[in-house]
Amino acid sequence: IYHAWNRDPSKVVFPNGESIQQLQARACDAIRRIEIDNQCDTAIVVSHNFAIRTILCASLGLPLSQFHSLNVDLGSISIIDNGLGASRVITINDKCHLSG
Repeated sequence: IYHAWNRDPSKVVFPNGESIQQLQARACDAIRRIEIDNQCDTAIVVSHNFAIRTILCASLGLPLSQFHSLNVDLGSISIIDNGLGASRVITINDKCHLSG
């Protein structure tokens, strides 16, 4: 599983878990519900690294085989503007608020 994950994470299903396609579908569905519930407002969503990367892949139009090309560090901020019916990625992995 480890080697397959490093080669192409989009083809891996973790034992007793889910694939990143399933995770992406679940995470993007949650984002759509948040958008519907918060029209014309700003929403802050806190999540885990893998979920954030799958949402970013969807927003950037990247296939999940490119999942490893995105770096999302603990405590970092990524900003997506979903206004006007289209996603626009503003920031990925911003950590300036963490510096001394």
